Amino acid sequence: MGLLQYNIELFNMHDRFIEFVACLNKGFYLCNEYLTDYRIHGNNTAGLNLSHTKLRTGRTGRITQIDKERDYLSNLQSCGIELSLDVLKIINKHDNYYLKRRKILQQGVIRYIAGSLNILYGYRDNKIWFGDLLSLIQERKIF
Repeated sequence: MGLLQYNIELFNMHDRFIEFVACLNKGFYLCNEYLTDYRIHGNNTAGLNLSHTKLRTGRTGRITQIDKERDYLSNLQSCGIELSLDVLKIINKHDNYYLKRRKILQQGVIRYIAGSLNILYGYRDNKIWFGDLLSLIQERKIF
């Protein structure tokens, strides 16, 4: 089963899509060795992208990143991969998390804290939660 049968043009981060397909086919393995060099340039899609740093910070940047994540999840469902019900449930769970996170990020600090308590399971780590909160505090958006 090759990757060319899928519409990978839907994805900006091709390596992330390849990782997803590998996981579905039980072909994803971790390796603790450096096998490649990482070259930073102005068109990096992920990682340290110096030309787009301001676009990724602040409340607006975080909301934009959430929208990209939701697009990625949507594209997984329309790229031609046959997904099991279990995988679709996981995709929907993540999409609901991003939708709720986006909604509470549009509110102020106090509403963010109250609203985020019911989606804490979705945060991969505390840094994302604190980053969202800090972006609201920096805008001095209290309510």
